[in-house]
Amino acid sequence: LPHGIYQANGNVALNSHTFVGNQNYVFLINGTVTIRGNILVPSGANSSVVFAAADNIIVPATVGSAALATTPNLSGIYSTDDSFVLQSTNACTDLRLNLEGTLIVNADRNGGGLQNNRDLCGNNPTAPTMQLTQRLDFVLNLPDFMRSQQITSKEVAP
Repeated sequence: LPHGIYQANGNVALNSHTFVGNQNYVFLINGTVTIRGNILVPSGANSSVVFAAADNIIVPATVGSAALATTPNLSGIYSTDDSFVLQSTNACTDLRLNLEGTLIVNADRNGGGLQNNRDLCGNNPTAPTMQLTQRLDFVLNLPDFMRSQQITSKEVAP
């Protein structure tokens, strides 16, 4: 997948993917994003991946790891105007989701949040259903247009 900015008008389903080094990706989705597999950016890859959804970001119950595993399942910056939804099997067979990067919910401030429906049942006392680990390298490797700050000034009196 060539690096760059991608736009979709409508819902998008993403399968597993590992991004290569020295590349920056921005995905702008005017709809809901469903993540159906691991999305990974190796540490030290000098890359960034941003997923911005106008609606929800949904992670089905099939995406994740065993309760005590800490290997990442999702890497990147995930932003949703509505909710980030972790779906459940509702049968004590839920997986733990390990996210490396940044998670932004309710970005348009009209409601929404983190909806964690997972339950590790007997593993609840020793393991979280979701672990978020910061990856500051994503911020440092953002494309230039996302890192620049535009300032407009106007002199109103001499």
